[in-house]
Amino acid sequence: MQEEARPILRGETQVMLREDGPPVRASRATRTPAAAAPQGTPNAGLFEALRSWRAGVAKTQSLPPYVIFHDAVLRDIAAVQPKTPEELAEIKGMGGSKLERYGVDLLKILRQNP
Repeated sequence: MQEEARPILRGETQVMLREDGPPVRASRATRTPAAAAPQGTPNAGLFEALRSWRAGVAKTQSLPPYVIFHDAVLRDIAAVQPKTPEELAEIKGMGGSKLERYGVDLLKILRQNP
């Protein structure tokens, strides 16, 4: 392989490279929202209620919503629908401090959106 590279390194052989154009991106209007629960799932309304609650909490605390909870955690909460703080603590992403801080509110939302 070194023998093949020698003429290139000496400038005896020309190497042609392709120039790629700029990447084509879909407009915002055509992208599907990654955070949305798939339509027709039984917990889509509950998931949206949890997202709405999270947005309000994040705004009052001047934090991005994902710092409160990631969408995956909200999806799990909507799917499992825990009834007690102990069941809520079993959700991945629900640590002790978040359970203490947000557990009562989450359980209230779960009771209001069966």
